[in-house]
Amino acid sequence: MDATCYESYVRFPTDPKLLWECCQWVFEKQLFKKCKTIGHKKARSKYREQKAKQLGYFRKRRKSFKETLKRKKIPGLPVGKGLGQLQEILDFYQGAGLKPNDFACLKTIKKVLVQQQFVGKSSLRT
Repeated sequence: MDATCYESYVRFPTDPKLLWECCQWVFEKQLFKKCKTIGHKKARSKYREQKAKQLGYFRKRRKSFKETLKRKKIPGLPVGKGLGQLQEILDFYQGAGLKPNDFACLKTIKKVLVQQQFVGKSSLRT
């Protein structure tokens, strides 16, 4: 008998996963809900199309290098646009009822987005 304990729900955080989770948080958990509660018109975005493509990517067992690069590049665009729209709402409605945890998450998402953009530009040079 072996008595070792290990985490069974640990995930390896790849770049596409991190960017997609950022995209989901910005759009589903913040932007769409804030627009609904405030009564503000929902902003136009390509989030739904990207969601379908991302789910197709996640379902594949073997992902090519080109597909991975594509998925790293594409979700960054909606996240950037969604962050801009969310920032406009937060500026106009003085925080719009965000909690301190939400502001910390927003700060982390901005940091991830900046890091991914830097990595994408540096990988093109080499």
